[in-house]
Amino acid sequence: MSSGDRRPHRLLSLLRKALSVFLFLFVGTGLSIDRFGQQERASRAPVIVVLGCGVRPDGQPSDSLRGRTMKAVRLYRWGMAKKILF
Repeated sequence: MSSGDRRPHRLLSLLRKALSVFLFLFVGTGLSIDRFGQQERASRAPVIVVLGCGVRPDGQPSDSLRGRTMKAVRLYRWGMAKKILF
């Protein structure tokens, strides 16, 4: 086998290894987010701040803004803060 014949094989092997590393990191990150990103870490604060998000052309809040607002209201009702800032 000449050195010219081995280059495509080496490149393919390198691509497989790179893909394996990428998939490992991608799946690992997803599992980490799923496990630790869902935990409630709210603590008492003077104010609950709701960051802005999209509003539809008809004036209705986007799903993200509605979710943030509802979460802030729940935290307020739980007594986590005395004020909500939008």
